[in-house]
Amino acid sequence: MQLSPRIRRLEEIKRTHRAALQLIEYLVHKEEYVDFFSQGTDGVAIEGFEHPAEATGERHRERGGRRDQLVIAFAEKFFRFASHGDDRVTEEELRKCMQDAIGALSPESARWNEPPLILGAQMGLPEYVRTILKVSPQAATYLDTKGRSVLQVAIEHGNLEIVETIREMTEGHNPILPSWLLSCVDGTTGGTILHFASAKGPDNYQDAMQMQDELRWFETVRHMVPKELVNYQNERQKTAQEIFTESHQDMLKNCKDQLMEMGKTCSSLVAAVVFASSFSIPGEKDPATGNPVYFNRLPFKIFSHAYVIGLSSAATSLVLFLSLVISPYKQQQFRRAIPAKYFFACLSFGVALMAFLVSFTCNIFLQIYGGQRSERKDLIPLLLELMVFPFVCVIVLLYRGSSFGPSFARLWR
Repeated sequence: MQLSPRIRRLEEIKRTHRAALQLIEYLVHKEEYVDFFSQGTDGVAIEGFEHPAEATGERHRERGGRRDQLVIAFAEKFFRFASHGDDRVTEEELRKCMQDAIGALSPESARWNEPPLILGAQMGLPEYVRTILKVSPQAATYLDTKGRSVLQVAIEHGNLEIVETIREMTEGHNPILPSWLLSCVDGTTGGTILHFASAKGPDNYQDAMQMQDELRWFETVRHMVPKELVNYQNERQKTAQEIFTESHQDMLKNCKDQLMEMGKTCSSLVAAVVFASSFSIPGEKDPATGNPVYFNRLPFKIFSHAYVIGLSSAATSLVLFLSLVISPYKQQQFRRAIPAKYFFACLSFGVALMAFLVSFTCNIFLQIYGGQRSERKDLIPLLLELMVFPFVCVIVLLYRGSSFGPSFARLWR
């Protein structure tokens, strides 16, 4: 069956991902590589592994080309080893090829001084970390070159899935990992894992609700820490909560400014929409009954309900956006109170726009066709003009990677 280039590329990525996990599991099962995966090159010397001397200029380019060739050769041998064909390579050949490939890597580019388990926690590779910990649980007790455990590194880099994986492995009647990982104190700073979680997140891509994400992350780690360590002070005599408050002052101000500016802008838009929608009811009044002449027609009923819903939603949105402008913006309010206001303000604003769009359309339909009986050929152009452009925009945005639901769904976590 013919597949699109995008699907073929995704299938290739999935195959490579599965092959990489198989390779990791195979290597960790081998006794000679257990210490390497746990401690890196500083903790143990692998037979046949030695860092090449520093090279510059043409020598560096030659080594880079040879390194690529060795890595490609190792990948080919691994796939042959994993296959069930007649040309399978032996285990010794695969081991020799891997040692040659590792020996060609420079310490700067591969950072082999750190244990691969720590590198996986830094890069946010949950399946990679989970595979190593399941096969070699003692790897979680080893430290990196800065004296940090894999749990502390994962928390410092904000990798929630890895943190949840380690927490699940420390629970139950037969825990895979020791529970003291959750209560260990850093030897350098004297802080718990909660102190690592109190550090400010990345400055890039700060949105109006990032403060809520930071509070949720801090709350998640706090539930993992034993209660007696929640208010534990580090060597600077500061608790994790105090460090969190200090390190997030700028983020708090940035989120406040964004929400206040959004509240001012959207409240002005809502007021303009409400003003523009104050038009007369379509059609004249029936002299006999006093009702509009289109009173019993379906478009008029849709128009009347949509108009009232739009007016109610617009008033609600206006009040909520104004409340965002005058809110005190305390740090803990970003956990639930402010996100709830923001969610309902955006929701009511969207409902108001959709309701007014429907009411305007019904009004135009009644003004054009009046009391005449409309045919299907008359309705189709009107519906197409109403729906085609928004529908095409949504499809293109989804195709280009945009998302709408998760952005608002995270406000209720």
